[in-house]
Amino acid sequence: MVVHVGNRCNAACQYCHCPKSGDEFTLSPLLLSVLADKTHGAQLCVRFIGGEPTLYMPQIEKIVSVCSSVTEFVVSTNGLLLSDKQRIDFFNTHNFFVAVSYDGKQGKRAYRDIFESASHIENIKKLKRLGCSTTLDSDNLNFGQLFKEFGRIENKIQRPLRLRPHLIHCLGVDNDYLSLADVQVFADQYKQIVGNFIDDYIHYGLVNTKFFNMFYYLFTTIENYYIFPESRCYSKKTIQTNLAGKQYICPYCQTLENYLGSLDENQELVFLRLADKVEKRRPACMRCELYCFCGTYCLASKHPEIECKIQQELIPWFLNTISKYGIARFSKLKQYGGLI
Repeated sequence: MVVHVGNRCNAACQYCHCPKSGDEFTLSPLLLSVLADKTHGAQLCVRFIGGEPTLYMPQIEKIVSVCSSVTEFVVSTNGLLLSDKQRIDFFNTHNFFVAVSYDGKQGKRAYRDIFESASHIENIKKLKRLGCSTTLDSDNLNFGQLFKEFGRIENKIQRPLRLRPHLIHCLGVDNDYLSLADVQVFADQYKQIVGNFIDDYIHYGLVNTKFFNMFYYLFTTIENYYIFPESRCYSKKTIQTNLAGKQYICPYCQTLENYLGSLDENQELVFLRLADKVEKRRPACMRCELYCFCGTYCLASKHPEIECKIQQELIPWFLNTISKYGIARFSKLKQYGGLI
């Protein structure tokens, strides 16, 4: 379950896909009740996104309190408030996976580099579980430079960082000018890195943790197997909701035309509304053999053609590559987990 806590943020980064304003919701008893029910006797992963989730700690603490002990928690944060020891202690106590969002190219973040701050570095070192994600856009597409930058950060915090590069999400006009222009450049670099990861694993038994999440993203993609009308953001495996228990095709586009329903509604009705949106917005996806893997990617995207080209480049290549050795041979890599 992905919980969008709100749009408030303490930064205004150029590449951000979250609206600069929007309705704020109070935490509803409905969401707490559903979470308590779903986590009772079963393992669930709850991921907090924003805005900036660390601005919503009272709501996060309340949600965590109703979940069972086997629940896994993930928070995506810009890290600015990780200078606060209480937040670090809370995340460690509840075994949070803390994914720090960090653009690999200087100048895109609208705040001071947290890895230049002594107080941030000391606290980040104390986090039990830490990962890092970075946004790729038309002005930040050099993987060599990206890994060099993250190597510098690793030296500072004296621990390895699993990198999860992801494409800029263009949902409106604010960041549209950064949309990926050259799909082939991105795809070729991605294939080379994941290809090297697979070679190292097959021939030498080595698991390069720096590149693991890039491999893991593709591996989980081919295991998804979406069935119409499921989408990447809403399926029988993944539910998106806000604090009020309202569901949308995209947690960042909470508009009437993107509304799916409430958590207390019959899920058949929710999926009927989802089916209507898939049929109207992505009719070509319904006839595509890759639909079962990519799930239309994003139904709210302004550039589905870019995302489609990337899936068409990466998924068949990855399937062909690992089928040479047998997919089962890679299943044991799940023990390493992944940055969600």
